[in-house]
Amino acid sequence: MFTCSGCGLQHSDGPVCSLCKNRYDFGCAGVTETGFRKLGDRKNNWRCPKCKAGPPLSPTPNSPAISQMDSVLEQLSHINLRLAPLASLMEDIKSIKSDVISLKSSLEMAHELIDKFSSTVKSLESRIAKAEEMANDVSGLRAEITKLNQELDIRDQWARSNNIEIRGIPQKNNEDLYDLTQKIGNMCNFPVKKEDINYIARVPTRVPNVEKPIIVSFNNRYIKENFVSSSRKTRLSVSDMGFASTGYCYYRLGSNDCNYEAGCRRHHLLPLKERRQIADVVFLVKIAQNRVDSPLLLSKINMRVPYKTSRQPICLDIPQSSSNYRQNTFFIRAAKTLNSAVASTQLDLFTSSTLRFKTTLTDSWFDGSRTDP
Repeated sequence: MFTCSGCGLQHSDGPVCSLCKNRYDFGCAGVTETGFRKLGDRKNNWRCPKCKAGPPLSPTPNSPAISQMDSVLEQLSHINLRLAPLASLMEDIKSIKSDVISLKSSLEMAHELIDKFSSTVKSLESRIAKAEEMANDVSGLRAEITKLNQELDIRDQWARSNNIEIRGIPQKNNEDLYDLTQKIGNMCNFPVKKEDINYIARVPTRVPNVEKPIIVSFNNRYIKENFVSSSRKTRLSVSDMGFASTGYCYYRLGSNDCNYEAGCRRHHLLPLKERRQIADVVFLVKIAQNRVDSPLLLSKINMRVPYKTSRQPICLDIPQSSSNYRQNTFFIRAAKTLNSAVASTQLDLFTSSTLRFKTTLTDSWFDGSRTDP
């Protein structure tokens, strides 16, 4: 610590005048600490402001070279003072430049990622569009396949309409099925010619240790009907046809006449199940549209009010039931059918008429687009 010769305060560091040997702090000396330290060896020739302002101690006080030198040194000291912050400024500029370069590289990388993301989004959008088109095609193809299967089933029934199945006749090696059929016809008082038969063969069964039945396909359905009616009038035993075993032969029609839905579709009639479902829906619509004036029945309809927008067009709430009897009650049964109809068709509980409900549900059953609830 020392006492400044200018302000008289205590300081820790400061320059010493080379002429008067007084010590000053940097503020009183008129020089910065950085500028003073950059003087190097010239610090030994530093003069305080008083000595600079006083008469020179040199033997040639009026020498213009010395005065010019002092002015140059003073100007250099001022320049040094002004240029002192330049080093730190240059370091800051270098750091800013490096930051700008890194930011530029980051922006370029971000642009590349955005381009990749946009291309990925475009490809996904195109795939989603194709998937939606395929989904629309799938529903149409599914309905078409259902219709084709129904037509094939009907054609198969018609193709088997000339067939009969004869069971109970034992099988022999090298048997003549045509001769056996003619023998059955003669015993039933209905002679069968060989040219009346399209084909005849034994077919295997899934039941083991059972005689294979005989399938006879007639050329004419009326011949088949007459043959079956004559055979059923006469109960033929196997022993009457020359076989050692006992038992009777019996017949079954080749066409599956018990296919109720196929017959309904063939004659364009609604099955009883569909009629019941349509009647339930129509009566429920009449109650909801106040065409049946019954507040008690209207109170039993549970409207479904979703808390948020939903894609499922379900309008009625179906309560949980613990028994089959409860599930088959009118309101639960009709609500299931109505929800299924609203989901698959453009029907509304309050605006669509009962005639539109009947027509839409009937057409949807015939074209196979409506599924059971």
